[in-house]
Amino acid sequence: MTKLTPEEVNDSYELSIAKRLLRQKFPWVQDITISNLHDVNEYGLIFMDIDVDGEKFLEENPEATLYPYYYAYISRREIPRHSFLTIFFDDIDTKDIENDIDNIFKKVHKSPAIPDELKLPSDRRFAVSGFRVDPTKQSPTFIHHAKERFDDIYRNKQQ
Repeated sequence: MTKLTPEEVNDSYELSIAKRLLRQKFPWVQDITISNLHDVNEYGLIFMDIDVDGEKFLEENPEATLYPYYYAYISRREIPRHSFLTIFFDDIDTKDIENDIDNIFKKVHKSPAIPDELKLPSDRRFAVSGFRVDPTKQSPTFIHHAKERFDDIYRNKQQ
């Protein structure tokens, strides 16, 4: 397996193309970052975290609702990270979205349009490790919505 530094991964042309394509298809993608800097060379796959703009995700997927306990993360000043989008959003099957993201990573890696010298080594490619909905990067409207969902659940439990 070809060894890479985190800087080489972050500066790679392949990552910049993947980010651009993912943001075009999914406007709610805020950023894509290495999941764990220390694990870059542990596996052939390079695991990446996807930062999600929760408000844009809900606008684009009107059938989805915010998972009510998301606000608990906010109140504890945590940045939640989960392997699946369904941990953050209820009433939606996100498998197709997650598969589309993985397929974009694969297609970019195999694309004949990108010269080999600009690609990651053939034995390395990106894969999704998790999704983050960082409260510090969300709009006040989204945070207010999260609090309302949490308060509704709390009120219903008391009745």
